[in-house]
Amino acid sequence: MVFATALLHFLFLQLIPEKAFLVWSLMIIGGIISAIYGVKQTKMQKVKTHLDVYIHHLWIALGLSMIVVLGMMSKLGLHSYPIIILLYGIGTFVSGGLLSFKPLLIGGCICFGLSIIAFLVSFQFQLLLIASAMLVTYIIPGHLLKVKFNN
Repeated sequence: MVFATALLHFLFLQLIPEKAFLVWSLMIIGGIISAIYGVKQTKMQKVKTHLDVYIHHLWIALGLSMIVVLGMMSKLGLHSYPIIILLYGIGTFVSGGLLSFKPLLIGGCICFGLSIIAFLVSFQFQLLLIASAMLVTYIIPGHLLKVKFNN
């Protein structure tokens, strides 16, 4: 959802700049669907390892941190998205280390670089960088994990 919404926001900035931010309201729908799916998945899980608990708490902490950053956008201004990208990088890197899964470690490292770049570019290009961050931290590693799991 973040990948698609960031790209849509970038596109809408070109077409209808005064209303472009409204595309982020799609995240509310996506969040509700994701929460319902997550609860169902958790109920189906028969065994919970220490690793599951660590990763769960890591992403809760990072999710709450992202909510704080987004809530402070009026104060943080152009620094909001670079910080969000940095948080994605931290979560992905730590998860990759805990799972011993190199694509997540690499995605996390790429996010650290994307975060630095995001501090140096305009808001429009930060949207492309946040979409890129989603690609390297969730989409590509997710597909690689699925392939690894299915084999």
